[in-house]
Amino acid sequence: MQDHPFSLTLPACEGPFRDKFQFFVEAETHLSGSRIPLFVSLYTVFTQFIYSLIMVILIREFIHKLNKPVKGDRAMQTKVQAIPDGFQTVTPTLSLKDSLKAIAFYEKAFGANNLGVLPSPDGKHTMHATIRIGDSTLMMGDEMPDMGCRSAETLGASPVSLYVYVPDVDAVFEQAVAAGATEVMPVADMFWGDRCGTLKDPFGYQWTIATHTRDLTENEIHEGARTFFAAAGKP
Repeated sequence: MQDHPFSLTLPACEGPFRDKFQFFVEAETHLSGSRIPLFVSLYTVFTQFIYSLIMVILIREFIHKLNKPVKGDRAMQTKVQAIPDGFQTVTPTLSLKDSLKAIAFYEKAFGANNLGVLPSPDGKHTMHATIRIGDSTLMMGDEMPDMGCRSAETLGASPVSLYVYVPDVDAVFEQAVAAGATEVMPVADMFWGDRCGTLKDPFGYQWTIATHTRDLTENEIHEGARTFFAAAGKP
């Protein structure tokens, strides 16, 4: 019998090593009439498997690079939140003569948290500031009369007021007055189910502080409104 060109000669040794690998030499399979050692068949299968695995890894890496957004590409913007954390859909923005002074007042009156201040390039004014009262965000900045942006102080009044819900209206109202706010309407139970009162801050803006105390039906609110305005002498 002629030796196969792929025949393997095991080193002359005895013991577990020879017993463990003897099957690679002795085991044979028949393909097309030729005797091919099983070792060669397993080696071929193994190399094909490794080659296929490498090709899969390379293809996946190529696809990943194709889908990877380039710096500045709009695809990168998909990971950016359209509405930043801590912001609601509508955010009030106040114009003030002195935003830093107002922030200090809002901290004492309403327990506001200062989230950040952006000064003007000359450092003399506040271009933008953000505070948070409870779970709501409020923006503000110093007035710029030359650009048509005037504060409530400059105008003498504001058509805009703020309505703030708190757990204890009486306590917060007293706290705000102690901090320098002026009482406009004392705290009272209202016909729509809130207990509230209105005050004016030192910067010209009115704040209504409220705690919801009763859940009423629409008919109950309408009836309460008629009684309220009748007592006030208004139709």
